[in-house]
Amino acid sequence: MANFFDEALTALQQRLNYQFKDLTLLQQALHHRSVAGASNERLEFLGDAVMGLIVADQLYRRCPQAQEGELTRSRVSLVSGKHLAQLAQQFKLDECLQLDNDLKRANLATHHAAILSDAMEAVVGAIYLDSSWSEVLKVVTSWLKPQLALEANLDVKDPKTRLQEWTQQQNYPLPVYTLIAATGPEHDKRFKMSCELVRPSKLNTEAISHSKKEAQQQAAQLMLDTLAKNGILV
Repeated sequence: MANFFDEALTALQQRLNYQFKDLTLLQQALHHRSVAGASNERLEFLGDAVMGLIVADQLYRRCPQAQEGELTRSRVSLVSGKHLAQLAQQFKLDECLQLDNDLKRANLATHHAAILSDAMEAVVGAIYLDSSWSEVLKVVTSWLKPQLALEANLDVKDPKTRLQEWTQQQNYPLPVYTLIAATGPEHDKRFKMSCELVRPSKLNTEAISHSKKEAQQQAAQLMLDTLAKNGILV
C-alpha cells in the first residue's frame, strides 16, 4: 500500500511539474481533515493567499489596458473554487487525497468540488514553503498559461465587444443600449446611455459621456463589473 502511495505521489509531482524537497509538505497538503492527523487546512489558508497574489500579479503585468473592475473579474474567475477544482482534476489530485472512506466513495468531481479546490490551494501553499516566491510563481504561472493568455487577449477588446461575446457564449439576448437623455449646448453635449440585459436576470446600468459611443462603452463596462460582482460572470 505504501509503495502504491509513493508511486502516486511521484506521478503527481510529475504532473505538477514540481519536485518536492520535503515530501511531507505534499503529503500534508493531501491530508483531509476527515482523517486523523494534521490536516491540510493551514496549507490551504497559505495557498489561497499565494494563489491570489500570483494571479493578481500576472493579470496586472499582462493586461496593461484593463481597469480595476476588469482585473477583479479575471482574478475572481481564476481563483474561484470551480477553476481550482478543475485544476485539481487536471492533476488528478483525487488519486492521492487522504479522505474518510465515505468521501472516497463519493464522486469528488460533482459533489465535493470544494475538497478538490481546497487541496489545490494547499498544494500551492506546500510548494511555496518548499521553495521560494520566484519558484512558486514560475510553477503556478505555467499551470495558468492558457487562461492568462486568454485574459491578455481579452484586454485588447472594448467592453461592448466583451459583453456581446459573453452573452452570445451564454445564448442570452444581446445587450440593448438606449439613449436616455442628451443635455447641454451643442458644443458641449452630454449623452446618458443605458445598457440593459434581460438574462440571466434583468440588469440595467447607465453612463454619461460627451459621445454616445463612449457612454455605451462605459455602460457596458459597468455591466461587466456588475456581473462579476454578483458572481455571474466568472
